[in-house]
Amino acid sequence: MPSAAVEAAFRSRIEANWTQTVVLGINGVTEPPSDGRSFLIVQYPVSNSSRPVVSKKRWEEGAARIVLNVQGGTGLPDGLALADTIADLFRGDHLVFDGVEVFEPSAPIVNDQNDDGNYFELSVIVPYRYQFDAT
Repeated sequence: MPSAAVEAAFRSRIEANWTQTVVLGINGVTEPPSDGRSFLIVQYPVSNSSRPVVSKKRWEEGAARIVLNVQGGTGLPDGLALADTIADLFRGDHLVFDGVEVFEPSAPIVNDQNDDGNYFELSVIVPYRYQFDAT
């Protein structure tokens, strides 16, 4: 899991800029919307902390996995366009928001098991680094 500051920064950025679908709980167990609408979930599959040898600063580095679930049968182009929009939220020459530095997001990754459910799942991976002071 990420630090509270990292989770808050990603949540804030998404909530302020994403209106295309509902955003479900972050890293939580949750149910899809009962009306079948598309939805977004944020996960943190990796998060590591380190400290340079002679510094009081610490680094947290990891990645946010932003998972878009679109209704099955709506077509791949629509899902890819939404995934591109997600990636654009975190794209910039040097993007830092709320103290979190993000790096180039991945192209949309398609779940190999998309034929098995009611939703078509695409993911965008956003690598990040967060610097904080040791206490």
